[in-house]
Amino acid sequence: MRCATNVRRTPGGFIVAGLLLLVSGCATSYPVKVEAVSSGRPSPGLAYQIQLKGVSPDGVVRLRETEAATYVRTALSGRGFYEAPSADRADVVIEVEFGIEPVRGRDGPDRVPIYAEVAGGVRQETVTVTDPQGRTSTETVNVKTPARREVIGYHQLVDATPVYEKFLRIRARESRARDKDGTPKDLWSVEVTSEDGSNDLRRYLPVLASVTMRSLAGEVTSGDMRVREDDPDVAFVRRGL
Repeated sequence: MRCATNVRRTPGGFIVAGLLLLVSGCATSYPVKVEAVSSGRPSPGLAYQIQLKGVSPDGVVRLRETEAATYVRTALSGRGFYEAPSADRADVVIEVEFGIEPVRGRDGPDRVPIYAEVAGGVRQETVTVTDPQGRTSTETVNVKTPARREVIGYHQLVDATPVYEKFLRIRARESRARDKDGTPKDLWSVEVTSEDGSNDLRRYLPVLASVTMRSLAGEVTSGDMRVREDDPDVAFVRRGL
């Protein structure tokens, strides 16, 4: 479906152009895959502390890492979580990891056969013949074979269209061990990925974070879906806290 442009001229001679966004057809949508694991539905009202994984080697939190943490905080706030003022007052630690997986080619055959026309030849066959008197005998005759197509090798395909997998993973664990074994338990995790030809991770992070918010609410668990650019949850996450 195409977006239509409505153009009209006012009595004063000015041209007014209005873009009629047909919401069902003009908004960009993103392919998204969700994998959620939980030992129980997260309870609203939990206090958390964010822990970024895979930050810059020098330990300095960069702009994108700050943005990703803000998007996750916003998504958590949308489900009733709040950030603890200190680590000792947190109920859970939420690990956040994001990035782009190494580029790869699109799925499909990685090689195709190469055919060549092979000329026919001559082979000898023994046949039985009968003379006018009805006597039979055998003789050797030459038989021509037709030309044919044969596979002479394979061509390795080089896919010029790359695919990028953008991902956001959040994992919640106890801030302190509740059991006697002394090990904080994992509570739940959500991994959201989007796979297509774009490597603009910054554009995709609010989309991925909005899906984690829906997952925490129990609206989505695992599977494939599409998220629209104008989705209210995406707009909420983009606005930030």
